[in-house]
This record gives sequence, structure tokens and C-alpha cells, in this order.
Amino acid sequence: MNYWLVQANPKTFRVMDFYREHLNDYPLTTWKATYHSNEVEMGDTAFVWKAQYTDDWRGIIAREIVCLEPSREIKVLPHEISYFKNLKGKKDIETKLLFRCKTERPFPDTPLKEERIKANTILKDLTILTMCRHGIYKLSQEHGEIIDKWVNNI
Repeated sequence: MNYWLVQANPKTFRVMDFYREHLNDYPLTTWKATYHSNEVEMGDTAFVWKAQYTDDWRGIIAREIVCLEPSREIKVLPHEISYFKNLKGKKDIETKLLFRCKTERPFPDTPLKEERIKANTILKDLTILTMCRHGIYKLSQEHGEIIDKWVNNI
């Protein structure tokens, strides 16, 4: 089993609204597999990383499980469309290799913020903290297990 960070960009997708409005129904989500597409597998754990935008923080806001491996056949789901800030964002994602996840635990109002992650001696060098240009980041088993433990205690 692999652990992933998938980056949600509030500039193009109202990610906080999405998770707040779906706190109790644990929706399916669609993500770009720009990198590592041949490594993402069903059953992998994906943590959703909210990128910084107009607010002053970034961090993990949900835990999900991969339920469909990357494919060009996967399209954005109807319940996701209204959260795109414009059609360009939706069209852009649909030209990419996509994979699907099932939300297991959304926690948009109690995020695991960047500061806490940076304070951990093992997690302080995560790639997303220094180079946040990819849509998906592979975590080591150790990093994934630490984050998973924290997420389960939120």
C-alpha cells in the first residue's frame, strides 16, 4: 500500500466548501495523476493537501482511499462540477490522467497544518513543503504512517 498527498488548489476548486458541504456523505473525488500514475493503486491512502491561496495556511484536510486507478476514461463527477471556479479548471482536469478516491475522513475545520508537519523532525523535509508544483506526491511508508496516526486522532 502506498501513501499519497494530492494537492487541491483553492484557486481553481472550492475545496473547503466541497468538504464542508460533504462532511457526512463521504463523496467520491477525482484527482489528477500528473506524476506517479503507474504507481497509484486501489486501496492506497491519499491525504488531501489544501494549497495556500488567499488565506494564510496550507495543510491536510481529508483522508481518502483510492478506488479507481489512473485512467483517461475517468471524468469529473456531477457533484464536483459546481465547485470548480470556472469551466477552464474543469476542462483542464479532464484532459489529464485521473484517478478516483472515496473520502473516508474529511476535517476541513480542523486541518493538519503545515506548521505542525514542519515541527516534526521526520516530516519536516516533505517535498510538498519545499516544492509545491505537482498535483500528487508519493510519501514514504514512515511518513504516511505518521500522518495517518495524526489524522486518526483529529
